[in-house]
Amino acid sequence: MQLNEEQKSNYEINKMFNIAEKVAMEYICYYLNDTPKKIFKEDSPNIIVEELVLYPLEEYPDKGFLHFGLEIVPHDYISKVPAELLENAYVQDSISFLNHSVSEVLQAIMHSSLSEEGVQKALDASFHLELDRETLTFKPVYVYETRRHLEVLNFCKEDLQKFYNDQHDKGAWEALQENIKLDWQDHYNTIQAMIDDIYYDEEEADKKEAEVNARIQTADRIGIIFSFHEYD
Repeated sequence: MQLNEEQKSNYEINKMFNIAEKVAMEYICYYLNDTPKKIFKEDSPNIIVEELVLYPLEEYPDKGFLHFGLEIVPHDYISKVPAELLENAYVQDSISFLNHSVSEVLQAIMHSSLSEEGVQKALDASFHLELDRETLTFKPVYVYETRRHLEVLNFCKEDLQKFYNDQHDKGAWEALQENIKLDWQDHYNTIQAMIDDIYYDEEEADKKEAEVNARIQTADRIGIIFSFHEYD
């Protein structure tokens, strides 16, 4: 059966969460040094965990298949993906999808699943995860609090602008209910006013980011775990 665009999008979102949600929640608890009960709004349900599976490639024996999973690993872990596979387009696509999954799922959890205490701890930590392509691990990166606040506001503004542009492109903006258009304008103006009010010292921000990122170099990471499975 052919999937429509909405079904494809829902499938991709479900896949991202099945791959990255559990390890992202575990990593947040590790990095914020607290228990799930304190960090999250409610107890974690039994989360489905999937791996990415790639079937035989020309560069690899045809007697099995490849798995890519995610786990918390030490800072000096190096993913054991064979060198001959790293240039393969399907493997590169898999790594890119894992990168996208970790980024999107971590951000979604931070925005919607944290308790008040968890939100405050996350704001204080002010970190995100970046893919180190040399080791295929996701390392924590500190961003100066005010700079990060500005990044979040700009992201919200871009999201609102995207909604407006999409509606215009489809010729649907004028047909929207007036209260929806007024609500959009109110949100947009509020965010723009908050952006305009932000000021911080770039030198101070750069200095603090350098200091904190040097200190957290030895923190654990999320690693891409490669394995080869032979057919039974």
